[in-house]
Amino acid sequence: MIIGNSAAGVAAVEAIRRVDSSTTVTLISEEPYTCYARCLISDVVSEGKTVEALSFRRADFYRELRVDFRARDRVVKLDAKGMKVQLASGEEVAYNRLLVATGASALRPEVPGADLSWIYSLRSYEDALAIGEAAGPARRAVVVGRAGAQGGQQAGSRY
Repeated sequence: MIIGNSAAGVAAVEAIRRVDSSTTVTLISEEPYTCYARCLISDVVSEGKTVEALSFRRADFYRELRVDFRARDRVVKLDAKGMKVQLASGEEVAYNRLLVATGASALRPEVPGADLSWIYSLRSYEDALAIGEAAGPARRAVVVGRAGAQGGQQAGSRY
């Protein structure tokens, strides 16, 4: 079982299939999309790119490699002793081996106002869509925190 639809998760799927074509591989992802380049999600806001344009595997990738792709669900509980996970949908799924490949999460600064509805984090395709919709024809933006390449690219590309 692989938790997370990241580049690491996809590389694990490919590595498993190179040595074992018959074992069951389950991949659990909160997002419905085939893996995509998160480092390019600012292009969704600045250039209107689609998730397909950011994808680094074809849409049928999981089907072709016979992966049980559990999209739009997430692990809410991990029972390492019992070797199973519980999904947000309530389903429990057993595993023999587990890889957690969820990547980093966006960190909001602990300052007054950080929870306002017009404050955004940029980590996912959905985040980029929300930022693009909210920004509309805005001419200025403020990037706060450890913005990294995505934040700097986003701030410079549109404003």
